[in-house]
Amino acid sequence: PEMPSAPLAGRKAELQRAETQQLSRQQQAKTNLDIARTARDASPGDIEVILRFAMAAGAAEAHDEEISALKTALNLSSFNPAIKSLLADARYRQAGRFVTVPIRALIDEILKERPDDVRALFLYGLAAFQDEDYPLAMSRFEHLLSLTPPDAPWSGTLIAQIKQTATKGGMPLPPGIAGPDADDIASAAELSEEE
Repeated sequence: PEMPSAPLAGRKAELQRAETQQLSRQQQAKTNLDIARTARDASPGDIEVILRFAMAAGAAEAHDEEISALKTALNLSSFNPAIKSLLADARYRQAGRFVTVPIRALIDEILKERPDDVRALFLYGLAAFQDEDYPLAMSRFEHLLSLTPPDAPWSGTLIAQIKQTATKGGMPLPPGIAGPDADDIASAAELSEEE
């Protein structure tokens, strides 16, 4: 309530800067994809080159090319579960961030081979969240949280998803997740307005 108003009409320069930055990022992603595509074409049997191409395609949101490259890498690697995990994530993004039935089957396959696979565990939790089975989703996310170092690059995303799951499911936040408990709320009520 104390924030100043920011009418859209008065933010034209800010919006143009944001649009310019977005266009620049998209152009850079396209340039990186072109470079990676050239390298892939020059070394069609090199898994590392193919995986770099897949990552560049993902960054450029060229999901069909990303998935095709990951399938090639998967075959070349004798079905490495880490590459299967990348494939599941790519398919999830291609499906509009929806965990489809084929993705669920792939997740089950990955978790049989690598029970601690971070991507697969996160998607496993998202599948339950998507089904509105919030207790199951919370259980899956808490399991992933127990395997997650505090400084892991995905910890912020995981904690945000746990908070969203708790809110949607009307559940308390698990221990260790920042949020006021009943004592914090009672203590805050006793503070002066200045405090």
